[in-house]
Amino acid sequence: MRAETIEDLQKDWPGWKLWRTETMWNATRRGLKPQEPAEFFSRRGHLVRTILEDSARELAAALENQAAIEAELTAFLADDHSIEHPIIPACPIACLALQQGTEDALVMHWRSDGQYAPTIRDLLQLREDRDLTALFGISYSRAGEIDRKLKALELVTA
Repeated sequence: MRAETIEDLQKDWPGWKLWRTETMWNATRRGLKPQEPAEFFSRRGHLVRTILEDSARELAAALENQAAIEAELTAFLADDHSIEHPIIPACPIACLALQQGTEDALVMHWRSDGQYAPTIRDLLQLREDRDLTALFGISYSRAGEIDRKLKALELVTA
């Protein structure tokens, strides 16, 4: 896609209100309220999303990224992870049945990066990339809880 004007973008993203200021390309949208995550909704109960970029191409890329995030959230909400099932890396972290405070701290870490539905695979990657206790809200005991759950499921060895 080669978006150069607001009209070009509007053709590809009809659900978004698009405009340009002197320095920024802007997109905003209100939509129906999905089940999660609650803190990303306005007081009127509608999903609010605004994207600001420096060029039409950057705005188009950000809109595509937003569509991927929303598809991930939709897929997450469509799966019934409340019934007993084999725990695999593609499962949401809720399937680990961590203490609520531990799960909340992990979810807030990913939401700050724009990811709405973190998976066990994401947790395994995060654990490999950095010390979990460096995350806000993850104490040594919470990091130990995470390690014990992952080891019990044989998703990690050490």
